[in-house]
Amino acid sequence: MKNKAIKMTCLAGVLLAVSAVSQVATAGLSANAAATSNYVWRGTTQTGNGAAVSGGVDYEAPFGIYAGTWASNTTLVGSKGSVSQELDLYAGWAHEFGPVGFDVGVIRYGYPQAEDIDWIEGYVGASFRAGPVDLSAQINVSNDVFGTDENGLYVEFSAETEIKGLALAAHVGRYDFEFGDRDETLSVGETYAAYDDYIDYSISVSKDAFTFALSGTTLSGDIDTANAVTNTGGAMGDAAFVADDDYKVTVTYAKDFTLLK
Repeated sequence: MKNKAIKMTCLAGVLLAVSAVSQVATAGLSANAAATSNYVWRGTTQTGNGAAVSGGVDYEAPFGIYAGTWASNTTLVGSKGSVSQELDLYAGWAHEFGPVGFDVGVIRYGYPQAEDIDWIEGYVGASFRAGPVDLSAQINVSNDVFGTDENGLYVEFSAETEIKGLALAAHVGRYDFEFGDRDETLSVGETYAAYDDYIDYSISVSKDAFTFALSGTTLSGDIDTANAVTNTGGAMGDAAFVADDDYKVTVTYAKDFTLLK
């Protein structure tokens, strides 16, 4: 899933009105491309601990309005079998007021090979610069996680600083689901996507275009939030679940490109 910069606004309507009066921003078009040893999203692998190549395009309109798309390979599972492609679309509004930044938007996680697990999530976030440290928080909410018609709430906090040319970052997030454990019985055609509530955490160091990260979760090893599984009428065996509680070390190379200012 596309992981945007962590920002937020609880007063989006008021702040947008202020921004429209006080800010005249220029439009811009940019692109991004990345290769990583493991596509990790909210602590869980989306590629079976395998490598991924991703890329996207972002458009920034005047007054902080933005929109974009992002794609990657995956190894998820849907009702029609394996899902090897992800295509996300998102839009929102972001603005900075001195040391405080705000962002509000919506993202659609799309899987062209299994539209039954497409879903939409809204997010609000805030960032604050405290001396040499950038602090940020974001709340992500959906009532249809992985197409399940179930609620999901993901809250995350991050801190980042720079020391001698190295960008150091720490992250922690908690995923709460309205549905709950692996013993839940699915109706025919219902997608099972998230299982138990859990916490994920990571630390990373970046230099130029390279990022090295260590991440983990509180998952117990008998579930896998990375793989959505659909009941097709038969029994759903333990083989559908892959342990995702191991620590993960990832190496990522990412580049941004300005297409139009």
